[in-house]
Amino acid sequence: MSVRLYDSAWVMVEGSDVPMAVRKDLRNLANFRVGEFTYDIDGRAVADQIGTPAITAILSLQAVQEAKQRGAL
Repeated sequence: MSVRLYDSAWVMVEGSDVPMAVRKDLRNLANFRVGEFTYDIDGRAVADQIGTPAITAILSLQAVQEAKQRGAL
């Protein structure tokens, strides 16, 4: 799956059924933070992290709004 991360996107990660917010990593602007994990723009885990879950989907705005209505966010 091809993913292009951007600040304020919402994604699903392996092992979780709760959408997670994407934030620009302010220490390294080439990277993004999802929870406690760091990814590059293509959604790949930064090499120095072991056990980082894979990003399985980037969500549409509609999917995020539906998750909020269900109380998942």
